Amino acid sequence: MASCESRFLQLAYDNLEVDGQPLPRPLDLEATMMDSGISSLDAVAFFRLVMREFDIPVRPDAVSRISSWKSLIEYVDENAS
Repeated sequence: MASCESRFLQLAYDNLEVDGQPLPRPLDLEATMMDSGISSLDAVAFFRLVMREFDIPVRPDAVSRISSWKSLIEYVDENAS
């Protein structure tokens, strides 16, 4: 898997929760954030955090292509500085 996966997952585990509980481990990387129980507001905030953490500019066209945790990890891996 992508070289940024462990760093990405640590960000998710440290910054996201579902109904006040930590994200389940291991995270199903094929699932969407919504399928994992993440609210849309938290998903947007996490996306911004990831873009900042990996120094990636946010491109509106990219958001529509990201459908799962795995696709977000792949996007970060392809675009990280």
